[in-house]
Amino acid sequence: MQRLPVELKQLCIEGLDDDADALKALRLVNKELGTLATKALFSKAVLNPTDESAAIFKKLVQSKYSENVQCVVINTSLCPDTEYEFYWSRAEESEILESFTDAIGFLHSFPRLDGLQLIFAVECAASLDTWIDDGSFDRDVEETPQFRSEVLGTVINALCEVPTLKSLSIKNLQDHMDRQLLESEVFGAVRDRITRLHLQITTERKRRHALELEAVHQGFTVDLPGLWLKPLSSQLTHLTLYSYTCMWGLFPFVELRDVGIFPCLESLSLGNYTFAHDWQIDWILSHGPTLNQLLLDDCPIVTALRMREDMAKVAFPGLPTWPGSSHMDDSVDYFTQTSLHWHDIFDRFQFGLPHLQHFAIHNSFMHWANDAFDNRYKISNILTHDRYHVFDVESVHPWREFHPFGRNAESYEFYRQNPHPDSEDLSVKFPECDDEDAEALERLMKVVNARAESEV
Repeated sequence: MQRLPVELKQLCIEGLDDDADALKALRLVNKELGTLATKALFSKAVLNPTDESAAIFKKLVQSKYSENVQCVVINTSLCPDTEYEFYWSRAEESEILESFTDAIGFLHSFPRLDGLQLIFAVECAASLDTWIDDGSFDRDVEETPQFRSEVLGTVINALCEVPTLKSLSIKNLQDHMDRQLLESEVFGAVRDRITRLHLQITTERKRRHALELEAVHQGFTVDLPGLWLKPLSSQLTHLTLYSYTCMWGLFPFVELRDVGIFPCLESLSLGNYTFAHDWQIDWILSHGPTLNQLLLDDCPIVTALRMREDMAKVAFPGLPTWPGSSHMDDSVDYFTQTSLHWHDIFDRFQFGLPHLQHFAIHNSFMHWANDAFDNRYKISNILTHDRYHVFDVESVHPWREFHPFGRNAESYEFYRQNPHPDSEDLSVKFPECDDEDAEALERLMKVVNARAESEV
């Protein structure tokens, strides 16, 4: 270690940025390592919603180590990943401590601050919900829409005085937030400084009908493109878009063609995004001149979809109704199958993204974890049955994977509510292309890895 150039020593120490004990120990080795370890140890400051944490944070602001702080993490909850097991669970509403608010106001005191991570609780309640769930209980959550808006407003006001800000990460951003705040001049001024945006969006969950909540579609279809993506399209170099509680892209629908191209985009990470159209692949390929990193975390191709009219008219406009699918309320279903396969997409990435040096696609049998957003840059290639899904609006959980075992391993049955004389129930087979997908991914990774090695 002693013989290494200082640049390599610094890289080694930066790899320990989440290991405070190791950094503290390195400070005792010698003066050179002590200086490097001190910079790494104090490069990130954490503020929790307690009086004690606020006091420590203010003490750091007033110390000589404040000049080392480059990133601040603000937690609005001590247990942000807690999920309620029952829909009638009662949660005590969080209150914003005055000391917590005061501490946020000191963000401008870090002269080298260029990144902020704001972490809300994963459970939220929709403020726009106009649909009544028969027999269900209202959700009580710790962080109400008002609480979230007040915290976000406090943070944005503080960031307005941080001219060095470049990166903003918000984990568990509620799908629909206060538009008055997000359309304000203060928010616009902060947003204009950002070149790296990382969002994980969370939504309220109400059994099978979560996708019918107005806030879900307002947040993804309207707010995400209009208030976040379009205004930043000319300047973003790094973009992360994750959803924790629901899949997105098709329903709730996000029209990325209207967002347009990000001419400076170098890194794109998508989580729980769904593919069904060629134009979605075309949109990614449109960033070929600049994109060098592409990460797809649990982003399946949807091979078949049974939808209601609200989904069909935005995701598949012009699609005819499905015979024999009328319901007692006079609504009808729409059905379509897609032709996308991963081996075709991998080949398109190989030739259409000439600067790609880091690619990963991760599909897992495991339940979506709330740390996936935090570990997105660490994912490795895993191809499972989950890489292909179907959507069935008549199912309790409409996004359905092909199970790797059992009677549904190779097909999914779409049952008709009212059998039609010319149409029977439809069985959709799992795409028979395991070898083709694996071989195409291998070809892509061979090219990508060669590019990365040539840059070393």
